[in-house]
Amino acid sequence: MAQPESRTARLERCRQAVEQSPGSAAAHYNLGLALQKIGRFQEKIDRLVQEKEKVDAWHAALLADNAANPNPVSIRILLDGGFSGGEDLAYLIEMGYDLLTVGKGKSAVALRQEMPPEPTWIEATPHVQLWEGAPAVVGECPYPLRRILQHWHAGEKERDSVFLQYPVASARSLEQVFADYHHRQHAEAGIKQGKGVFGSRGLRIRSAAGLELLNQFAFVFWPNFVHWATDWLEPRVRQSNKTFDAALRTIRTQVRVATQTPATLVTMPGSRVLIFSPAGPYPDVHLQLDGVYVYQPHLPLFRCSDSTPGVPLPPRRLLSPPAG
Repeated sequence: MAQPESRTARLERCRQAVEQSPGSAAAHYNLGLALQKIGRFQEKIDRLVQEKEKVDAWHAALLADNAANPNPVSIRILLDGGFSGGEDLAYLIEMGYDLLTVGKGKSAVALRQEMPPEPTWIEATPHVQLWEGAPAVVGECPYPLRRILQHWHAGEKERDSVFLQYPVASARSLEQVFADYHHRQHAEAGIKQGKGVFGSRGLRIRSAAGLELLNQFAFVFWPNFVHWATDWLEPRVRQSNKTFDAALRTIRTQVRVATQTPATLVTMPGSRVLIFSPAGPYPDVHLQLDGVYVYQPHLPLFRCSDSTPGVPLPPRRLLSPPAG
């Protein structure tokens, strides 16, 4: 025989029925939460649809580029770790570069945690050891990357970083990857040279075209031209001294000192000799300049005159046009 329902239980059952009825405040509250969730999910869906449309358009553009370029040039890019974000890496991979960069922080910690108890290290230098883990996706880059742990130690100091390479099927050994990446030192030296030697800073250029032209001169033309000029001059030195020999090994000295040193050009049948002034840092240094070449003599146009008003300047020296 069923026990009679207590008054408390009966009131509780009635309260639950009222709260669950369509017109109750609790039902309206639950409905509001559901609508908010639906709105958030709809915003996420709209955002993902837009991203998919962009990705589809980008994929179509890449397919068109591949179809128009059946024989692309293989280019290896050595990327500084400060620019190795996920979007940057994905873009370079999709552009077809053979990518090699370096990562730190979380990527190095994660790779070290995957190491076996007794890893097999490869010695790149007396202070650097390398170990390769399995390829994996790193950060926000959607493509799997080759991961090589670089452990550097000198005394009590130790540091870890990770080489990230694409494609993962690269046949280059760990020692070759290490050597490849450190070729960046030549590029870094060239950039430092462009900033410190050729004075690319402080120039009052504001236009985009002017800045682009300055970058081409400061980082491409000027350094390469000076290095080429040094190789061209060395076999033409007929009389030298220790100071000039040292200048031929220092680009800064050539640009800042040698180009500002007065010299005399002596022309003789079949050759010309450039003799530096005895009052300068390279007294009586002789350069034998054989062959046919063009040079620019001193222009009186850019020389200040101390002549009195009404007295004409000396006539300018005009270069005769070549015969024929």
